[in-house]
Amino acid sequence: MYAYAGKILYVDLTSGRSKTGTFTEDFAKAFIGGTGFGVKTLLDNQEPGIDPFDPANPLIYAVGAVSGTMVPCASSKFGVFAKSPASNYLGEAYSTGQWGAELRQAGYISLSSRVSVETLLPWIDDESVQLMDASHIWGQTTWETEDIIRNDLGDQLIRVSAIGPGGRNGLESLAY
Repeated sequence: MYAYAGKILYVDLTSGRSKTGTFTEDFAKAFIGGTGFGVKTLLDNQEPGIDPFDPANPLIYAVGAVSGTMVPCASSKFGVFAKSPASNYLGEAYSTGQWGAELRQAGYISLSSRVSVETLLPWIDDESVQLMDASHIWGQTTWETEDIIRNDLGDQLIRVSAIGPGGRNGLESLAY
């Protein structure tokens, strides 16, 4: 457990509430790393048979044991997990950048979010979690979203994870 903070953050944008859960050493051993944590957290928080576009379909971000460390090539990696509209099964994507490392440095290995409300922004600042109004951001590109959030909060080092117009347009924007 030394590599993990032992916390999972749950954010429900519909209710406007967040809570922190914990996990055990047995959980860490059974579902090693970001992929295991992400898939397990998704399955534990997803209703069987849920439609991928249902507002209750969770979106999970997960990081592994070396995120936020000095380990080359893996320290900035994070995964995003949800039920896929393309396969009606597991959808997963991986990215690199400081967002995953910052989530880990805030003390979390996973963030589970209900994504039905476009006007709330989860703002994680170490152990402080706030849901902020984001109605003025809706409809912007990812670059514009990042600039607006950084300017609103007065910190150019804030890490942002956002979707742009392609992600908001659903299946019409997917290329196969």
